[in-house]
Amino acid sequence: MNINKKTQNIALISVLTIGIIGLMFGSFFDTQISNSIGNRDNLFGILFTAFGTMVSLTIGCFAGSALYFCEKKWSKFINIFLDVIGIAAFIILTAYEVRTSMDYASFPRMEENATTYKALIAVLICLINLTVLLFTRRIIKKIDVNTLVLTSLTMLFMIGFSSVFGELIKNLSNRARPYEVQSGSRPFTQWYQFNFDLIFKGVEHSFVSGHAVNSACSITLLPLLCGLFVEDKKQKVQIVAISCGILYAAIVMISRMLVDMHYLSDVSGGLVVTLLMQLIVINLIEKVIKVKKEVA
Repeated sequence: MNINKKTQNIALISVLTIGIIGLMFGSFFDTQISNSIGNRDNLFGILFTAFGTMVSLTIGCFAGSALYFCEKKWSKFINIFLDVIGIAAFIILTAYEVRTSMDYASFPRMEENATTYKALIAVLICLINLTVLLFTRRIIKKIDVNTLVLTSLTMLFMIGFSSVFGELIKNLSNRARPYEVQSGSRPFTQWYQFNFDLIFKGVEHSFVSGHAVNSACSITLLPLLCGLFVEDKKQKVQIVAISCGILYAAIVMISRMLVDMHYLSDVSGGLVVTLLMQLIVINLIEKVIKVKKEVA
């Protein structure tokens, strides 16, 4: 894996600390912050609702494509396994990206042409990921296959564990979104107050933020991606990639608060969940996954 784990761990733990502070701060000031900055017509927030998960999930599509197109050197079973994982990851992540982006058309100023907006976004995302698929096929031959497979699996495990764990918490919490509370349709609850009676009842879920979960994955995905293509000054490139990932995640999380979709504790909780998953995966993956370095 072409990253410095010490640098990555320091960055993840530092941002994790900020996430925990945000979670605690939100416990006392969620409603005050939401009432101060929330606006369902905020264009900045609407834009990142549509494309806030694109960076991380598109990198995941690259990882899936790489597993499928890479030169297989292992047993027939492992080769088939990599093909299946690669195809499934590409399809599932593209579908998930489209689904999370559909909230773009649910805002009041977009409702008049909602069907058109949804179709355009779905087509755009599919075209971007197909471009990634074709691009990946051309460039991966220059990368060491062992490093490529290990890195790709790390990326997919990171996205998968973060998304599944985030969705589990989201469905268990059943916390009302800020705009629902302000309209009086549902009562305000703290992020730690779970209401199990509402599970699978089709209600909105505010804690944790799915956009925060997916965007925060970029804090590790971007360094991993850059590490595959950069030969020199890897640590400097890694620091720049981490910084870009942190900035991107921060913008997405702020945007979700601006459009009254999430409280501070929601996005902070999503950040905490993802960073914990990243720390676990980045430090254990090489011990769990055994990639042969030579053809048997």
